[in-house]
Amino acid sequence: MRLLPILLLLILALPVQAQVYRWVGADGVVHYTDTPPTKTAKPVKLPPLQSYQPGTDAEAPSSPVEGIGQTAPTTPPAPRITAPQSQATIRDAQQVTADVNVALKPDQGLIYYLDGQAQNSTPTHLTHYQFNGVERGTHTLSVAITDADGKPLATSTSVTIYMKPPMIHRH
Repeated sequence: MRLLPILLLLILALPVQAQVYRWVGADGVVHYTDTPPTKTAKPVKLPPLQSYQPGTDAEAPSSPVEGIGQTAPTTPPAPRITAPQSQATIRDAQQVTADVNVALKPDQGLIYYLDGQAQNSTPTHLTHYQFNGVERGTHTLSVAITDADGKPLATSTSVTIYMKPPMIHRH
């Protein structure tokens, strides 16, 4: 007698593939449901579901498409300054925002430059950097992707900014 409830539980635990029905309501809205809205409703054929298993990498193709020893082309690193824009006039300390078109490896980082001089001594993964104490005048900003030793792998085009003294508000 105890075997019957266990078998029923096992059967219920098996995955069940439900039908999906599509119907359009009187207001024109498309609906999907797992129970037929009318006796004449027909199930919709859906594409297979995609799934993802964490920790598994996609397998590399067993042979290259053309020729032996070829590998897929990789995107070269190309950092760039996205803010402030070139030719911007700045009045206070400025936060610089960089865009990196590739994922940085753990041993890589960003060095921010003001007038060609590195501003952070240790490479960082942060894409924002705060410049403080910048003298008034014309300055250039750039950012470089570096290796663990600080050797630049790719450097952005310089952005020119004009630093003005802060405004004094009188009340």
